[in-house]
Amino acid sequence: MTFEEKLKRIDEIVKILNSGNEAFENQINLYAEGIRLLNECRVFLENTTKKIIDISKEDANAN
Repeated sequence: MTFEEKLKRIDEIVKILNSGNEAFENQINLYAEGIRLLNECRVFLENTTKKIIDISKEDANAN
């Protein structure tokens, strides 16, 4: 699942949970899925930030 797909799924989960139309057990499962996806997105963004910083340092050292 791509970063963008994860964000889209998180948005879907938020809408479902806000509707209040799901059974409690399903709400718990959706919440857990959303938290997992949020953590995966956070890790992706942290790693991407590190890559950008490294590239910027390499570029600065090359000049």
